[in-house]
Amino acid sequence: MPAEAEATRARLTETVRLIRATAPELKLTVDPLERQGFEYQTGLSFTLFARGARRELGRGGRYRIGGEPGNGVQGEPAVGFSLFADAILKAAPVKPAAARVYLPFGTPAEAAKALRAKDMITVSGLVPVADATQEARRLGCQYVLTAGSSEPAPVG
Repeated sequence: MPAEAEATRARLTETVRLIRATAPELKLTVDPLERQGFEYQTGLSFTLFARGARRELGRGGRYRIGGEPGNGVQGEPAVGFSLFADAILKAAPVKPAAARVYLPFGTPAEAAKALRAKDMITVSGLVPVADATQEARRLGCQYVLTAGSSEPAPVG
């Protein structure tokens, strides 16, 4: 193998070793011939994929910045990558929305804290209202905490 190719192979082998040592559960594929879209890059390049994603989540690698290829000026070495937010959002699991609970004016802070500890969203009333259930509906809450109760009741 030519010396330049051997040096690149050795760097790639070491990179793979470090990734496997850090994240052994990670699926890693090395394709030394894949260059589409990486024409400007000068060394190790990568594309990030995820199981179930319809396209790549990001890509990047080594390149040179500020050079003048026609004048033989090499430029400064750099490393960068781009993440594609639209692809990441499509690939991410959807977490169900947390329940919203209306807390009427004067609800003790401890009650609100206990509900938030159960992963509920609390919406505190800022003034007394005649109908807490109607106010909960108006504020988009699925539950209301009634006076003297520790468990919220469905708004219905």
